[in-house]
Amino acid sequence: MNFKQVEATKIFYCDRCDEEIEPGEKYYRSYDENKFLSWLNSEKICKKCYEEKDESDSKTTLEDFE
Repeated sequence: MNFKQVEATKIFYCDRCDEEIEPGEKYYRSYDENKFLSWLNSEKICKKCYEEKDESDSKTTLEDFE
């Protein structure tokens, strides 16, 4: 899943940790090439969860799938 950084225009809550995302704060929203699916399944995550996601993704190796 792809994510892009956006700025909150109203209060949102992180879909992973339920932390409040305040207006003006940067957060990450998932997106898909298909605009309808992107709107339907979009995930909003805070910066902390996004950084943790990147760390866990980078630790995956071929041995993890054996």
